[in-house]
Formats: sequence, C-alpha cells, structure tokens
Amino acid sequence: MTHLIGRAHQGRIEQLHGTDPNRIPVVCVNAPPSRDDAVNWSAQLAVFLGWDLYRRDVDGRSVLRMKDRTGPAAHVMRASRTRLVLVDGVDRLRNNDIQPTFDFFDFLAAEIPLTVIWCGTGAREILHEARGERSPALPRPADTRHTPTPRNSVPVLWVNPLPYTEVWGRTLNGFDEKLRLHHHKKQGLLEHAALLHRLSEGRMEHLAPLISQAAQIAIEEGGEAITEDVLREAAAFLDT
Repeated sequence: MTHLIGRAHQGRIEQLHGTDPNRIPVVCVNAPPSRDDAVNWSAQLAVFLGWDLYRRDVDGRSVLRMKDRTGPAAHVMRASRTRLVLVDGVDRLRNNDIQPTFDFFDFLAAEIPLTVIWCGTGAREILHEARGERSPALPRPADTRHTPTPRNSVPVLWVNPLPYTEVWGRTLNGFDEKLRLHHHKKQGLLEHAALLHRLSEGRMEHLAPLISQAAQIAIEEGGEAITEDVLREAAAFLDT
C-alpha cells in the first residue's frame, strides 16, 4: 500500500508538471528489521536516493563513508523538490526509537516543505500514543476538530472510514474505471454501493482487496462481471 501511495503521488505530479529527471517527488523509507543499534534514518534516505553507503579502506575492508547523511539528504531532497515522505514499518520501531524518529522527521519537515505519512500495522495507535506523550495536555483526535494543533506536535492525517455519501460514490467510480471485465457495466459498482460499504466498513484497506478478489472470481468463473453474489463470495474468501 505504501508504494501504491507513492506511485499515485508521483503520477499526479507528472500529470501536472510533466516528467522531470531532476525531480524526486516522493521518498519511501522502511524501518529496518530487528537490530542492535538505533535506526539510522539518514542511511535509509541515502539508500533510497541510490547512494553507496560503504567504501573500501586501505586494507580492503568495507567501512561506512559517513555515519550521518542528514545534511546531504536534506540538500538533495530540497533541490529535487521532494514533497512527500512515506515511512513504512512504524510497528517495527522499538520504544527507544520512536521519539528520535519523530524528532528526525520533524527536523526534515522544518527544513523542507514535506508531508510525512506514517504506515505500518497499528500505526494509528502508535502515533496516537506518541502524540499524547509529546503533548499530554492535548485532547484526543475526537475532541480536536476545531482545536488548533500546537506547532511542536506531530502532524497526523487521520484516515477514517469513508462516509456513505457522494464521496463513497466517487471512490467506487475510481475503482470502476480501472476494471477491465468484459461484461461489467460502466459505473456498475454503484449498483452495489451499500453492500460494498457494509462489507468494507468504508475502509480503503478493506475495499481495495475486496474489489480485486471479486474481479479475480468473476474472471475465474467466467461471468466477467462483479455481481452481489461475487462480492459476497469474495468477502467470504478474504475472511477465511
């Protein structure tokens, strides 16, 4: 999902401004697996940017070129007009990594006009807890609809279930346009809007695999159209 967000953002930028080999509109980094030392996010940025982290010393041994690449990475991202950073694997962060991680990306966002999206299993709860620790007097998200967020708090985009309104219809039409089933009617998903909303709970992380699985079933069974029965079969398959 993280890379889908990144590709969609880059595609939008290229639609608006054309292809530019000097532009890096989005950077995607991933928390490393279990380790003994603290997460070096500057190294993760360097890997994404294609830098060689190591060099050979006089004895032919592989050694780090530099420990902290924050400055060079920030310079390149600023020059390349990077505007989105996707941080995946938040669930793999150890407790003592969480605060330094937020501080690091807060620094980047202050240096460059960035939006940071945090991804990973339980990312919402992890961010929620960290947000409370950094600003303990701050109300929870349900109470902050009209409350200004302090400048030093972690900026969070709360991705809630989509309401059953015209927004839901536009979302389904976006999926509909990408379907290539021989017998599927244009905007056919709208006929099952209520069922899709109930089965997915209005959540994109449920809706996308549901429609994908339904399309696969429609192809395999030869109907080449998404029907109510196909959707229920897809939902039952995903629940197993």
